[in-house]
Amino acid sequence: MKRTLMIAALVSSTAMAAQAATEADLTQIEKFLPNVDAAMLTDTQVNSLVGIINGGGSRSEKVATMRALVGVENPVVTELTAAELSELQAYAPEIDFSRFTAAEITQAQGIIDSAETRSDALAQLRSFELSETPVMTDTLTEAEVVEIRSYAPNIDLAALTDDEILRIQAAIAGGDSTEIRNAIGSITN
Repeated sequence: MKRTLMIAALVSSTAMAAQAATEADLTQIEKFLPNVDAAMLTDTQVNSLVGIINGGGSRSEKVATMRALVGVENPVVTELTAAELSELQAYAPEIDFSRFTAAEITQAQGIIDSAETRSDALAQLRSFELSETPVMTDTLTEAEVVEIRSYAPNIDLAALTDDEILRIQAAIAGGDSTEIRNAIGSITN
């Protein structure tokens, strides 16, 4: 199946070779590969990855093929800047953000941005820091977990059913924030 996806991607990229990468393409790629800075990829890579995304196969097959195409051993990774780390540590000095993954940093920034008060944000950040919940589950990508937690920071991802996960993933794929909020809200309420 991986070979079929790879061939489809190459055929697709050949057909679209003259097409430059759009912001929508880059965003779509980063939803599948959250640790890859899609802006650093070549147009050919972007076209191939978009071909994989739009092609057949399961999400996990697509992600595996995309990782192979980008190069697992040498991916282009977006790193936290010293300024971002400094800003987070100034906001919550008692939390060691240096141990957080990029996805967890994004999640922490979402908690800070969405909290009603600073004390609410600090309480959520402390809870998040102590959480045993893994950032990535078998059925959700890191990007999806970050997106879900930006709407519901305290959601128990391990308790979600397959149907609930599929509904949330469909809403996230649609990209409409109201739809995402409604899908998560219907599950958490």
